[in-house]
Amino acid sequence: MQGKADVNVDVLVIGAGPTGLGAAKRLYQLDGPSWMIIDSNETPGGLASTDITPEGFLYDVGGHVIFSHYKYFDDCIDEALPKEDDWYTHQRISYVRCKDLWVPYPFQNNISMLPKQEQVTCMDGMIDAAMEARVANTKPKSFDEWIVRMMGVGIADIFMRPYNFKVWAVPTTKMQSQWLDAPGGDVVALGGRHAGEALVMAEVEVGLGPVVGHEHLPVLVGAHRAGIDVEVGVELAQADLEAARLQERAEGGGRETLAERGDHAAEDGRGRGPAADPAEHLAQGGVGLDDLSGIGRASRPDGPTRLVGQGEAAPAAARGSDAAAGGGAHLGGAPGRVLLQALPHANDGLEAAGQRRRRLGGHLGVGLAVGGAPLGMADDDEGRPRVSQEEALAAWISKIGVRPADKLIADELHKQPQLFNPVSGVFDKAAYQEILRSNGLTAPEFEAGLRDQIAQTHVLTGLVSGLQAPAVYSALEAVFRQEGRGFTWFALPASAVPPPPAPTEAELQAYLRDNAAGLMRPATRRVSLVRFSAALLAPTLTVDPAQVRKRYDFEKDALSTPEKRSFVQVAAASPAQAARLLKGLAAGEAPAAVAAAAKAPAPALHADQPRTAVPDAAVAAAVFAMRPGEVRPVQGSLGPAVVKLQGVTPGHDASFEEARPKLEAEVRRAQAVAKATELSQTYDDARNGGADLAEAARRAGVPVTPLPEFDVQGRDGRGQPVPVPPKLVQTAFGLPQGGTSEVLEAVPGQGEFYAIRVDGAKPSAPYTVDEVRGPLTRQLQLQALAKALKARADALVAEVKAGKPIAAVAAEAHAQAASAVVRRDQARQQPTFGEQLLGEVFAGKPGDVVLAPDPRGAGLLVARVDAVRLADPTEAGRAAQVLRRAATSSLYEDVAVNARSAAAALIRPRTDPVLARRAVTGDAAPAAPAPR
Repeated sequence: MQGKADVNVDVLVIGAGPTGLGAAKRLYQLDGPSWMIIDSNETPGGLASTDITPEGFLYDVGGHVIFSHYKYFDDCIDEALPKEDDWYTHQRISYVRCKDLWVPYPFQNNISMLPKQEQVTCMDGMIDAAMEARVANTKPKSFDEWIVRMMGVGIADIFMRPYNFKVWAVPTTKMQSQWLDAPGGDVVALGGRHAGEALVMAEVEVGLGPVVGHEHLPVLVGAHRAGIDVEVGVELAQADLEAARLQERAEGGGRETLAERGDHAAEDGRGRGPAADPAEHLAQGGVGLDDLSGIGRASRPDGPTRLVGQGEAAPAAARGSDAAAGGGAHLGGAPGRVLLQALPHANDGLEAAGQRRRRLGGHLGVGLAVGGAPLGMADDDEGRPRVSQEEALAAWISKIGVRPADKLIADELHKQPQLFNPVSGVFDKAAYQEILRSNGLTAPEFEAGLRDQIAQTHVLTGLVSGLQAPAVYSALEAVFRQEGRGFTWFALPASAVPPPPAPTEAELQAYLRDNAAGLMRPATRRVSLVRFSAALLAPTLTVDPAQVRKRYDFEKDALSTPEKRSFVQVAAASPAQAARLLKGLAAGEAPAAVAAAAKAPAPALHADQPRTAVPDAAVAAAVFAMRPGEVRPVQGSLGPAVVKLQGVTPGHDASFEEARPKLEAEVRRAQAVAKATELSQTYDDARNGGADLAEAARRAGVPVTPLPEFDVQGRDGRGQPVPVPPKLVQTAFGLPQGGTSEVLEAVPGQGEFYAIRVDGAKPSAPYTVDEVRGPLTRQLQLQALAKALKARADALVAEVKAGKPIAAVAAEAHAQAASAVVRRDQARQQPTFGEQLLGEVFAGKPGDVVLAPDPRGAGLLVARVDAVRLADPTEAGRAAQVLRRAATSSLYEDVAVNARSAAAALIRPRTDPVLARRAVTGDAAPAAPAPR
């Protein structure tokens, strides 16, 4: 560009980061105002890109934390970076320097790393804090009081007080405690003097700590971490971009508090990172230690209550300060919250809890969307009472004062392996939130439900403690199960009757008329297709060698395999300990045994690690300079250690010739995508200029292809699938005859576009006899055969009932009779007879003759009950002992059911089906019944 007057555009996008690229993509899609995107760098990405230095190091300007609330933005990112290899994910490794030691973060989970005296000080403080917290009846007045109450004086003096002063530059005694469990979401906005200005708005997630007021954006971001929404006003003043001052806006936004988000959690390359473990998550306010019962559980009223739906205020008696602060309750709660949930059971996975929540819609008569089409469900009058009884039992348990300790909740979360980082073993809050989101749950819902279920388990266990089913219960069941029947039977095959004649034309017409509703020809569409395909264009394109070479230079490091080394590393607290470790490892002893003998931490095993993956640069330099088997002390950046090199995997530098086929395919693919996009744009321009589909395709140089006629399932007249995407079928059935679609993208980012014209549209109509003559004839013949076979079998059954020997009757039908004895508990293991015949046999008495379909084919089975075989007393006695446990479990379930009913009678909850539906679907109207 030579001067400012060379280019004149409607919209100038400054910066080619994710926001700028997304804006440019949207402007391109709208095909409206002219636009240009500029950036100071040659490559896009902005501050969100990762640069690769000539030495092969990855360089990032800060953490790339993406807090997106918009699907469009997520789709743009996924399209730009579709593969996992496009992302660099960094594992957070954090340590606290304390008493000349490196203590892993979180500090309070690793006090075992401290010297003995500091360990004792911390433990004494925690014990005192736990004892005092039991009798505390007021909330902490300051952040300092909160720290002491949660962790004790020891951890406060050694870590929390100095650490937080370093972070906030304010003594903890002068910091408030409300920010730890308040409902957050404060928004810092522009002052009134910026009204009417052209602003570039960006949503920045930063944390609302105890310091608020007028701060510049860098100060605010640096001080507060993740937690509040910030609107950033930017003025264009000559060549400078000046950030507007930020002011606090009074109204809150209802987002998570700082404590819930994890105030010191560092995110990885995609904005996710490990938080503290569940115990710390609870203790530091993840769900509020003192107010945990208030999150998802309001104060229990003595009088009648009811489920409260979205947007309706709860009764005053049902709202407590805990519910107002934490939000949400089961019976009553903060106004505007949906107070309805499917309770997760103790020891259940999160997915199971989500499945129960989704099944809740069935109990409420809620339609479920499957593949975009609603499936209505009949109103379930039994489901709502079950939900209200569960809530009533939880309310009664809370009322009598049974409340599980926070540690029990943490212990249950510890049993979910998917919630922990597989490398560090640290509780991963981001994974927790993602699993909850994918199952339609929130943390307060899941944890409150978990607390309820633990309480119910404890109470119900107490109710049934010592209960055992009487021995006669299981004895009767064992005798019943082992009872048997002796019977004689024979099979009557379809060949026992002559084949029926072909149906007449009148019979075919009559059957088609009587079954017209179920014999309808499906609606079909016949379309012409214009396709712009990168896959079809790629073989026709010539690849520019310069582009291949340029791509090789850019991807050379990624194409090559770096040298990898396997080594063991043991941290050393003192030179003497390092000497013992060095001696033991050099002697070839097992690393774990050497570390244990030296009273050092467990060794860290690193298998096939490239140099860039070793977190400590000093350790990496030493390891990649050693020979296999060599042992060396290293002064790492995180403290002294002893390392032993166990093996070397050579690297490989990919040559240009070696990588050429892959690179040529990539370049050809990229050129084909660009060409397909260009052709589709040429076609689109022609259509917008008034050309029809055929003319627009001619101008774009692509053919018009007629497709076979297909139905709404994408199948042709023979029932075979037509090779077209489902989206095309859906588009075709959304157009009238003669209608033409816009250019549609089959697969985003893959260079596959198409447009269609509906040349023919046939509605659904009854079949004619000629169209279905063959299958209809076979159907009527089968019905006639079944009718004749049933008549023949009925005649044979009558002969047996009249006293004729069943063997003679079978011989008359050219069959052979056989005898069998089957026990009731073995009936399912008899495929020869099938469930229907055995059901008839066990329901009959000796001398009864029964008839049932042959499960092996089209014939029938005839059987005569000969005798009832009683159970063997010895075997039944042994079985009774096993069945007694099952009978006792059944009694336990009965007690639980009756406990819920009794609680409902005491609490007297009321349900509102309209509010219940609204809580699940947002729609007060009942779902339409499913078509049958």
